[in-house]
Amino acid sequence: MEMTRDTNNSEKTEIKRFLFLLWKNRWIGGACVGLGVVLAFLYAYVVAKPMYEGVSVIDTGYILNESGGKGRILNTVEVIKEIEEIFIESNKYLTPEQAADRKWVIKQVDVVDLKNPGLPFVKVTARGETQEDVKAAMNAVLEYIQDKNKDRLEKHEINLGYLIEQIEARIRNIQENTLPYIDTKINRSTADIEELKKELKKESLSPTQYQTLSNYLGQLQVSIDASESSKFSIQNQTLLELEQQLAKYNLMRGDGSIQNASFITLNITPNPNLGVKKWIILVLGLFSGIVLSVLVISGKELYVELRREGLRGLE
Repeated sequence: MEMTRDTNNSEKTEIKRFLFLLWKNRWIGGACVGLGVVLAFLYAYVVAKPMYEGVSVIDTGYILNESGGKGRILNTVEVIKEIEEIFIESNKYLTPEQAADRKWVIKQVDVVDLKNPGLPFVKVTARGETQEDVKAAMNAVLEYIQDKNKDRLEKHEINLGYLIEQIEARIRNIQENTLPYIDTKINRSTADIEELKKELKKESLSPTQYQTLSNYLGQLQVSIDASESSKFSIQNQTLLELEQQLAKYNLMRGDGSIQNASFITLNITPNPNLGVKKWIILVLGLFSGIVLSVLVISGKELYVELRREGLRGLE
């Protein structure tokens, strides 16, 4: 029991002695703590290099459909998955040298609905050593989406061009061939009717001849009625539908109807950030300074003790 009490007293004495040494060398301790904080911030700002951060929203491009609504050229979710694989997942396979050489990095890619839930946008978060590096990261993603859209847009425009040519050819054929043919047929039948009417006025006709001519006259009139009905249907239905379809396809091909990917917003922070909160750097600096001060003070006292023992040894 007495031994335990002596041990406790000894430990308390050592602690008091250690605290006395710290207070005695408080200027050294303060200098070490200050040095630790300064070195921590120097490391964070010079060695680790603060990074600029930016956020952009990209319209992935659209085409106007036949109903007049806008539709995405490619599935936005699938495009985002590919961006993550190429710009984010690939970072895991970079060598330390390659990672050090890359001045920007894509941190995150998300889907956002800004205006229309049916037309999702892409939100890109990037970091870089300079504002230009952040902008280069954003442009890299935009160019990738534009290249993805390129083939689809070319096929879409070629298909629209083919459909427009086909409709224009049908309209020309109707206007230049079908309608003139019907008009010729109607005119010929009208002339035949006039001739038949003259024949029917002749008194020399037998009842049989008169009946035959009358029947033929009726057939010509039916033919004229059918031709005029067909002409009316072609002019007011077929041609109208074709012209409406042509106008629709021309609208789908016109300005503002086909849009490749573009930036909606592009915001880059005016000041760099560390990626680590400053209070964390301060705490680490203080801790490092305290450890350093303890080591320096302990070393100083050890040196003094060694010199004292050395001098005694000489005596």
